[in-house]
Amino acid sequence: MGSAMQNSDIERALLLEAETSQVDFKSCFDPSQKGELLEIVKDIAAMANSGGGVILFGLNNDGSPNGVELSRLRAYDSAKLTDVIYKYTDCQFQDFKLCRCQKLGQDVAALVIGTVTVPMVFSQTGN
Repeated sequence: MGSAMQNSDIERALLLEAETSQVDFKSCFDPSQKGELLEIVKDIAAMANSGGGVILFGLNNDGSPNGVELSRLRAYDSAKLTDVIYKYTDCQFQDFKLCRCQKLGQDVAALVIGTVTVPMVFSQTGN
């Protein structure tokens, strides 16, 4: 199993003004919403399968911070995310970490995702 990206990768991602194959911007994320949680699991699987990446929360599509409240995300237990990933992929993936960071003085969050040696595939349909 590969290791998660380094802080320098987060810093580079924060400088971007457009998404890339390894960097995704999310304007907000409420882990209590099943649909939003499943969307993040899909993004995690896609990034882990293609070498890792980072999802930045609290950014608009152009990479500008939107000042959204991120306390629910920060309070979310990452073990629960591992369980949700396992539920849909049968893969015990935990090579990710949630980091606090800032862009232009605004709080944002970075979910840093490592890589997998065996591709994660969905074993259960999520709705």
